[in-house]
Amino acid sequence: MNPDDWECFLHYLGCLLEDGSIWCDEAVNDPVHPPKFVSCKVSHLSDEQFDSQISIASTFIRKLQTDTVDNSIRCPYLATIEIERRRHLRGKGNDNDLMDGIVQYFC
Repeated sequence: MNPDDWECFLHYLGCLLEDGSIWCDEAVNDPVHPPKFVSCKVSHLSDEQFDSQISIASTFIRKLQTDTVDNSIRCPYLATIEIERRRHLRGKGNDNDLMDGIVQYFC
């Protein structure tokens, strides 16, 4: 419903990759030291399952980028970077795709 909801995307990606990143045991009410929702462990999924799930997330984000008319939202572009980060954590990252995501974010 809100294409710029970063926390929602992180929960979505955490569920897809089953990496436990949605479970945070830190205090949520500390504005100085907010919980680290992006701290995640490498997913236990097989390579084929990981590739399939990350492909689903990438397709979803591409659709979100094309369907959103407001160019000021950041989440879809940050999401592209996060997907590439997760690929790198898995040892499947592509430096060019990561740099492309960063450039698109700033454009």
